[in-house]
Amino acid sequence: MARETDREEAEMSWWTEEQDDVLREVSFRGAAFAAAEIERRCGVRHSVRAVEMRASRIHCSLAVQTVCPSCGAVGVKINRQTGMCRRCTEEYHLAQERAFNEQL
Repeated sequence: MARETDREEAEMSWWTEEQDDVLREVSFRGAAFAAAEIERRCGVRHSVRAVEMRASRIHCSLAVQTVCPSCGAVGVKINRQTGMCRRCTEEYHLAQERAFNEQL
């Protein structure tokens, strides 16, 4: 029993500003993605639960939000037909209309 706690304490690491910044930057994709991204960028592994706890402490929402694949806007509604946000869909339709008018 004592060995398990020693091992857990040895693996525990403090959170840095860089890790907090990464967490804030990618929090809209969820806790699991944030944990993987922190490990990739900072080289420090934190569990999903640790990421959830840290996000709570720094008042960072981990709610998964939609992202427009065209412009990268976060938290927008995605059009089912085009798969893009309202602004990108409008630009897409205007470009189609211009191309159609040029053919005439």
